[in-house]
Amino acid sequence: MILKNNGDKPIPISDWSIYFGIRRDIQDTVNNGFIIKQQLGDIKTLTPIANSKPIKAGESRVITLSSNYFIISNSAILPNWYVSSSKTKPVIIDSTKFDDPIFVKPFTSNIQLKRSPQDIIPLATPKTRFEQYKTNSDQNLNDFAITPTPKSIIPQQGNTTIDNSWSIVYTEKNKSQALALYNALRNELSTANTPTLTNAAIAPQTKVIRLIDHDVGKEAYTLNINNNHIDLTGKDAGLFYAQTSLLSLIKQHGNTLPNVIINDKPRKPYRGFLLEVARNFYTKDTIFRLLDQMSTYKMNVLHLHFSDDESWRLEIPTLPELTAFGATQCHDISETKCLMPVLGAGPDKKNAIL
Repeated sequence: MILKNNGDKPIPISDWSIYFGIRRDIQDTVNNGFIIKQQLGDIKTLTPIANSKPIKAGESRVITLSSNYFIISNSAILPNWYVSSSKTKPVIIDSTKFDDPIFVKPFTSNIQLKRSPQDIIPLATPKTRFEQYKTNSDQNLNDFAITPTPKSIIPQQGNTTIDNSWSIVYTEKNKSQALALYNALRNELSTANTPTLTNAAIAPQTKVIRLIDHDVGKEAYTLNINNNHIDLTGKDAGLFYAQTSLLSLIKQHGNTLPNVIINDKPRKPYRGFLLEVARNFYTKDTIFRLLDQMSTYKMNVLHLHFSDDESWRLEIPTLPELTAFGATQCHDISETKCLMPVLGAGPDKKNAIL
């Protein structure tokens, strides 16, 4: 680390410390007039030793530290380093006020990019990835680009073109699902190509999209596209996944779809996504967008990681301290007002939104 005094007066060696974040544990050490100590989590302190020399105006002081593990310079060093003393309010060092730590120089040599001298695995970069895969041929997507790939795809002769002369047939039992499908189709197709909602009691026999509530296996479904009808068969989640696959085909082909019979069921019962909201908070809108994306890929479990060392997100009315105290960070060594600021949060009290 290089400390440079850009002012016109010496920086005294007195009661102050720099609090900074590195995502690796370091070894406590004394170097060039300072003691470096590992604190809580990623928090470290740099404190001048009594009776060492002040940092003169214009002087640069180089301080060396040792990490217990390998480190990547531009992703392991956190922003918002700050100076604190017993007599003053903590102040962020201006040169570190960046979410992107541009005050950290990147590694340049191959030796620096190794995790150890014996490391034989090169660091992946856009250039090395390109060289690795440039001889591979492009994947040829067929007419049924559905993710994840269905268990069985049986193409049929011909195509089916849907428009507003078609009907999405609903019953009272599946009306909400039919309405959701109608809204999704309306977002993908023009008004002229969007089928109308029609009650089963008055629905025609042809040019229909039918939601058939029938158990073909847990989370399994069948999608049958055949000239004058499109049948989606499944129960609960399975019926929803059938709609998702139909929408995937519409995204690929528009309103003219290849005739096909698709039979699908999950290969794994748990298809989850872990979202870390303890250390990194997200808005409700972001969570909703994530749920939409998860549904596109037929994922079925959202694991919200509500608590960890850095904060507590789950509100329990009988224990208000958990969120009143545990969801805020500030510089408070006693941790009686808030949690210490980790992951570059800075010293000022705020919700732990990083």
